[in-house]
Amino acid sequence: MKCFMCSASIPDGVSTCPECGARIVSGGANETKATEKSWKELVNSSKMNEDEKSYLGRAYGSLYNLSICKIVMAVLCTIVVGVMFYLVIDFSGAAKGLGFYRVFSTISEIIEVVISIIILIQYVRLSEFEERFGTVYRLFVAALLIGFITNFISNEAMVLVMKICKIVIEIIYVYHFYGAMADITCPFSESISDKWDLLFKIYVVEMIISLIMAVYGFIAIMGLNVSAYLVSLFIVTILKCIMIILEMIFLKKTVTVFENIEE
Repeated sequence: MKCFMCSASIPDGVSTCPECGARIVSGGANETKATEKSWKELVNSSKMNEDEKSYLGRAYGSLYNLSICKIVMAVLCTIVVGVMFYLVIDFSGAAKGLGFYRVFSTISEIIEVVISIIILIQYVRLSEFEERFGTVYRLFVAALLIGFITNFISNEAMVLVMKICKIVIEIIYVYHFYGAMADITCPFSESISDKWDLLFKIYVVEMIISLIMAVYGFIAIMGLNVSAYLVSLFIVTILKCIMIILEMIFLKKTVTVFENIEE
C-alpha cells in the first residue's frame, strides 16, 4: 500500500505513514470497501486536518480539468471519425477527399495541441501527488514534438519511421500515465485502480493494430491507392476514439472518488 500524501510504501497494520506521518485508514489490501467508507467517514467527521483536505482538493482539481480535456478530445475525435467515414464511402472522390482530410486534420491537430497544453499543465500539477507524472509529462512532450515534426515531412518513408517512433514513445508514456493513475487511486479504490491497469493492456493491443495500419497505409500510398490509405486512417482514428472515450470514462470514475473524499 502507498501513502496518499507522499506515495511512500507502508507496511500493513500501521496507523501512520513512517515517512510523513499522515494517518492511514486501512492496512489491508482486501479491505477496499471498508477503506473507501472509512475515508469518507474521516472527512465527514472532520478527523482529517485542513492540510490533508487541501492536498486532496488540489489533486481533485487537476483530475477534474484532465477529465474535461478528455471529454473535448472525445467529441473532436468523434467528429473526425464521422468525416473519415464520409471520405471512405465516397471512393469516387478519394483523391480530392485526401486533400480535404489533410486540411481538416491540420485544423483538428491545432485544436488538439491547445488541449494538449492544458493536459500537460495538469500532468505537471499531478506530479506533486504521484512522482510518475513527472515522467508522464516529459514523454507527453516528446510525443507532441514528434507529431509536430512529422507534419512537415513530405517523404512517406520518413513519415512511417516517425510514426513508429511516436507509437513507441506513446506506449511508454501511456504505461506511466495509466500506472500513475492506478497508483493515485489505489489507496481509495482498488477496483478503479485495477481498471487503469486493464486499460493499459487494451491500449497495447490498440497500438499494435495502429502500427500494422501505419505500415499498410504506407504501402497503399506508395502504390497510389488513396482509398486503401483512407481506410487505414479511418481504422486508426476509430481505435484512437475508443481509447479516448475509455480514458474519459475512467477519469470520470476517478474524479468521482476524489470528489466524494473531498466533500
